[in-house]
Amino acid sequence: MTPTEPINPEIYNLAHQSYESNIRYDLSKKELYLLEIQLGMDVQDSFLQDHANVVVVDSQSHYANIGRMHEIIDGGFSDYDNEMQDYEHNSVFLYVLNPDNEIFGHNNELDDKNQPLVAHVFRITKPNEIHQSKGETGIFTIDDLVRLGYIDQQSALGYYNLVGAEGLSKAFSVDSNLEIKEAKPTLDKPYSFWGYKAINQYGIDNGFFYAFAYLNPSAIKSLQNSGLDLYPFMEREDIVLEDTDHGGSYVPVVLAATESTIKTFNDPSFAKNELISHFAKTPLNIIYTK
Repeated sequence: MTPTEPINPEIYNLAHQSYESNIRYDLSKKELYLLEIQLGMDVQDSFLQDHANVVVVDSQSHYANIGRMHEIIDGGFSDYDNEMQDYEHNSVFLYVLNPDNEIFGHNNELDDKNQPLVAHVFRITKPNEIHQSKGETGIFTIDDLVRLGYIDQQSALGYYNLVGAEGLSKAFSVDSNLEIKEAKPTLDKPYSFWGYKAINQYGIDNGFFYAFAYLNPSAIKSLQNSGLDLYPFMEREDIVLEDTDHGGSYVPVVLAATESTIKTFNDPSFAKNELISHFAKTPLNIIYTK
């Protein structure tokens, strides 16, 4: 959709300058802003009004640096101690788009003209041979729990029948889950729910069944009450990690792509409450980009 007011031509040209695809955690505010403009322009024709629009970005894309920068800005990670850097080659980023950004044509109707393009960021890590050659899986949540001594890898993989490369290919990990401060979720724009809905569909589309993650207790309760098949990892309610840097506690969980989970995300008549029914009404539009 063409914006109702053209973007400044100078900004347009700057946004389309050549960006290297190397990993960056040190973009300036201007570089990040221009990179998001470029992404918006590239997906503009695929954006669907009245949908939950989510962009999937491979870690090799220069657009992955948007997610990396938001991990620092909105997630509070440091460019030195961000442990996800060891998982760059097997990461995928999902960006929930803000329909009120001016690139999608709605911003001129709003009092706030500075709506960000990306409203929520997720990072996924997938199993891969590089990690497996080191005795790991590439699925960050599992590898992290093994490193911390909470679980035995063989027992954990056996518990979920993920033995061997074919078994591992059924699982991935959701490792960054970041709400962008300037994007305010509303009843009609539940960015987090849209993101989980996209993660579930991405998993189904790519042959995954299990999604592992660290979540805080309130998020777990909320998602369970919505009807999703989400449980503590290996039913271990005793595993609780304290975040000494940012505060709060986190529990490893697994979300399974069962019929109940799929219907909760997509079938308003199946929802356990009116709020989830309202959320499920919005159709999903996943946009794959390079």
